[in-house]
Order: sequence, then C-alpha cells, then structure tokens
Amino acid sequence: MILFILLGMEFLFLTHVKKSESRSLVNMGADPTQSIQQYNAALEVLLDEEGRKDPLDLIGCLSEAMPEDILIESVDASVDKTSSVTSLSGVIRTKGTDDLGRTLNEFLEKLNKNIQGGKMLTPDDVDLEMNGRRTDDGTIEHHISFKWEIS
Repeated sequence: MILFILLGMEFLFLTHVKKSESRSLVNMGADPTQSIQQYNAALEVLLDEEGRKDPLDLIGCLSEAMPEDILIESVDASVDKTSSVTSLSGVIRTKGTDDLGRTLNEFLEKLNKNIQGGKMLTPDDVDLEMNGRRTDDGTIEHHISFKWEIS
C-alpha cells in the first residue's frame, strides 16, 4: 500500500515538472518540436563529421611511411564531405638511379599500406625530376611531387 502511494506521488510530481518545463519553453518562445528538430540536425552534422577522414591522421600515416632518404617540402591536405585530397612535394636523396627506384618503391608501398580507401599509388603517379642536383656529400637530390584522392 505504501509503495502504491509513493508511486502515485512520483507520478504527480513528474507530471507537474513536465507541465512547468513545457510552460517555460512556451514562455521563452521555443517550440519543443523545433528544439528536437535542431537537435536532430546537429546530430546529423556530427555523424557526417565522424565519417570524414581527419587530415592529421593522413599526415601521421604519411610520416610513418616516409623513408629517411625523403625530405618533405610541403604537404597539403584538404577534406570535404566525400573525400580528401592530399598533395606532397619533397626531395629524395639518393646515391644513384638504383637507390632512387628502391626508395620511391619502398615509400609508395608503405603509403599504400598505411592509407586505405584511395587509389593505389604507383611510380607513374609521381612527378619525378630525373636530373637531380648533386650535393656536397655526393648524394643526388631529386624533386618529387604527387597528389592522391582518398574516399
């Protein structure tokens, strides 16, 4: 019997709170239906953001794939709702053409493994300056650049 009385009092209390909240929303000029619609719209935006790739994650994957012989000059990562486009330019330091091919293939292999969801990069996708600049320590610096889209 005591439990029944307590449940009845709780019901009355919650009904009173609900009515006072509805009155306060109406007094403020807010429509509860409109508030729920705004909440749903904000939730939709957050869910869209969740599905996008983070440029910092892309740059982290890029740095993990980077061999010691490649120096980055610039990275540009732009992200929209459906995909991200990243472009890179840098320098490969090599001792010769064999070293150049090995370093470039190693970098592209690691990059393709680390970053999923895009077109696999091949050496043909990389703009490579074949006539490099010889440095004081005897290495040759070849400029490279490429761009790839990740969905």
